[in-house]
Amino acid sequence: MEKITINIDHFLNEYSGLIPDEILVRCCDAQDNGEETIDIRATIFDEIKIERFYQQNPTLRPKTDWVSIAAAERVIDVMKSYIKGENEAEIESELSQQLQSLGILIDSRKVNDEPTLTLERLYEEIMWLKSEILNQ
Repeated sequence: MEKITINIDHFLNEYSGLIPDEILVRCCDAQDNGEETIDIRATIFDEIKIERFYQQNPTLRPKTDWVSIAAAERVIDVMKSYIKGENEAEIESELSQQLQSLGILIDSRKVNDEPTLTLERLYEEIMWLKSEILNQ
């Protein structure tokens, strides 16, 4: 998965209210640790553009669960990296980040009384893959 490095303060100030929850949590954690920059997925700016559009046009927001689809695509990307034999430490780190992101999404959906089955299934798949990597 392609990553980019961002300045946390600039990113938070520029895109406040448009940043996905899991990225926002990572930024805040990094700031708490005294970091000024963080590596995030390169697709984030496209995601922000889409979110801005839907905030401006809420009636056009599709009913499809794009959040779950995007999460599943990230899991598939990590599985491909694992199959290709890429750096296991990076894969394990990415899996940990995905677990945290999914945990946040699942909790948010539970609070809003929204369905969580797909996200919980992805969470279980990531836990399985992580255990496979650790047991080697």
